Amino acid sequence: MSRRHYDLHIEGAHASDLSMAMLRDVCDLLIEGATRAVRLAVEGRSVARGAQPPWLAAAADLRVVEYREGSLQMGVEARALLEAAPEAFVQQQLFTGVRPENDTALDLLLDAVADAAAGTKDSERLDAGILDVLSKADRLFASGATKLTVVGGARPAVVFDAGTVTSARQLADQTPAPRVTRVQGLLDSLTVSTRSFVLRVSGTGQTLRGVAAHHAFAELKPLLGSEIVVEGQVVYRPSGNPSRIEIDTAWVPSEADAMWARLPIAEPAQLRPTSGGVALAELYGAWPGEEADDEVFAALEQLS
Repeated sequence: MSRRHYDLHIEGAHASDLSMAMLRDVCDLLIEGATRAVRLAVEGRSVARGAQPPWLAAAADLRVVEYREGSLQMGVEARALLEAAPEAFVQQQLFTGVRPENDTALDLLLDAVADAAAGTKDSERLDAGILDVLSKADRLFASGATKLTVVGGARPAVVFDAGTVTSARQLADQTPAPRVTRVQGLLDSLTVSTRSFVLRVSGTGQTLRGVAAHHAFAELKPLLGSEIVVEGQVVYRPSGNPSRIEIDTAWVPSEADAMWARLPIAEPAQLRPTSGGVALAELYGAWPGEEADDEVFAALEQLS
């Protein structure tokens, strides 16, 4: 078993007097971030309901192999994805830009961090689940850390700091809300273990990744290689381009379905409306809350 080595350097912490809260926050960022990055690569979504599949835990198994004195420095190792979870990564054609024989779960997370820090709106490495993990990492900096640097693999050092958190939140704010629609295209591939598929959208030359509910996947199996129409919820990137479609049903198209032969593009979302820099959620806390209707209408009037 071979593992790739990474050096982690956390500024603002000392190995001889380490806050356990800070160590927890580092682990949360790396483990949850790597887990979601791997799932996004395989299924086209970073978060899903239900029990976590065994291959996902194996792929995102990170190991601390050394500590060094001074500002907290750790050596971390991870296995290549194809070695750690061959059952999920054997169909390489589904993974855009991923090399399962070389890349690890931590590589996928670091690529996502780099894209978030750069404000890349059309990154295939980012979705709402990844951006949520990166946005919540400000807890690490609240614990006293000022910067996390990771060096390993063939890439330059990746730096995660408060600016990365801000960029991730901006991308999350710019991401359009999901919507239910239909798409017509050629069912190009299916992956049984993850219920994932690739649809080659009719007349465009573009592809759309998807995930099917259990009953919908049964409908897809006999249609592999055929022209179909799928219906479900499209999830978008901050750019407004679709990231995936989560379908509930599929069927052979009729002439009336020709209107769905296009990629479902959304208008990029605008930042949440504010009044004097105060958002509605900040005025009333968790939303929805228990405010009376007149209080809600008054707040909306204030923001308009």
